[in-house]
Amino acid sequence: DAVPLLAASLGLLRHRPTHVVFLFHLAEAQEQSGELDRARENYDYARKEFPGSSFGSHAHERLREIEH
Repeated sequence: DAVPLLAASLGLLRHRPTHVVFLFHLAEAQEQSGELDRARENYDYARKEFPGSSFGSHAHERLREIEH
């Protein structure tokens, strides 16, 4: 149930520092609800767009775990 709420909030935060936090949590929620393709896309986006952040690093780790 968190996926629609996080997805809606994400659009409002596009140019704010908290964007990566919501993006990561959206990907986690998608992963937990079985939406693995969408989770991969969002983890990958977080990894590429926020490489120096802890969430970018965590997204990279989650992405590797999903793919293996």
